[in-house]
Amino acid sequence: MERDRNDKGQFTGSVTDEQVLDAVRTVAPEPATATEVGEELGVTRKAAWEHLTALHEDGRVERKKVGGRSVVWWLDDDRTTAGINPDDAFWSATPGSSETPTDAAKADEYLADALSNE
Repeated sequence: MERDRNDKGQFTGSVTDEQVLDAVRTVAPEPATATEVGEELGVTRKAAWEHLTALHEDGRVERKKVGGRSVVWWLDDDRTTAGINPDDAFWSATPGSSETPTDAAKADEYLADALSNE
């Protein structure tokens, strides 16, 4: 069976960023090792490490080397908000692109109304 590769020629996995973050949350509040994340996801330690490294480079998880070759990973709750998907099309939409015209002078009124309807 042929597996997909990314633009660097690396195999692409079937594990999403959100699944990796959820696996780190499962081990929380303790820092997680790549082995623990891999076991949670059913992937190899190396695959988990690669996902965690990419998430670290994106600023979505923290890491610390704690020994010769040991690294632990954790979520920084001050910078990570659960339930927000950074890949959601919302984040790439043009600001003010709703079909309903708005009056900028009434922005506070619109926000108060929206919050009261939650």
